[in-house]
Amino acid sequence: MIKREKVIRLKGKFRLALLPVLLLCLLLGGCGRDGGESAPITDVRQLDGQAIGVMSGSSFDVHTDNLIQGAQKQYYDRITDLALAVEQGKIAGFLMDEPIARLLCKQNRAVTYLPEVLVQESYAAAFSKTRRGAEG
Repeated sequence: MIKREKVIRLKGKFRLALLPVLLLCLLLGGCGRDGGESAPITDVRQLDGQAIGVMSGSSFDVHTDNLIQGAQKQYYDRITDLALAVEQGKIAGFLMDEPIARLLCKQNRAVTYLPEVLVQESYAAAFSKTRRGAEG
C-alpha cells in the first residue's frame, strides 16, 4: 500500500504531500499465464533488445533506457493502449508504477508483472486547503 511519507504545510491555500511510489513493475505478454508457447520472462535482462512500450511524456522513457539495453521503444498515450500492445504481441512489455500494475493485472488476466523493485521514485501532489479543493 502507498503510505504518506510526509506532509509539508505551505503558506497560502495549499498543502504538499510527498508520496513514495515504487516503480516496481514490468508488464509482460506471453509469460506462461495463458499456456502459450513463449518461455516465461522472469528477469528484466530477458527484455534486452526487444520492443518495449513507453508512456509518452513519462519518466519511464529514461528508466527504459537505463534498465533495458537496446530497447526498441514504441510510444503510447494510454495505459490501456500499452496493455493491448502487450496482448497483441506488438511489444514485449512496459514499465509502470506498481499500484497501477496490480490494478491493471486484476482487471486484465492477459498481462502480469515482475514483482521486483527496479527503481524507486517519489511523487508530490499539492491539494488546496479550501472547501472547493477538497471537493475536486
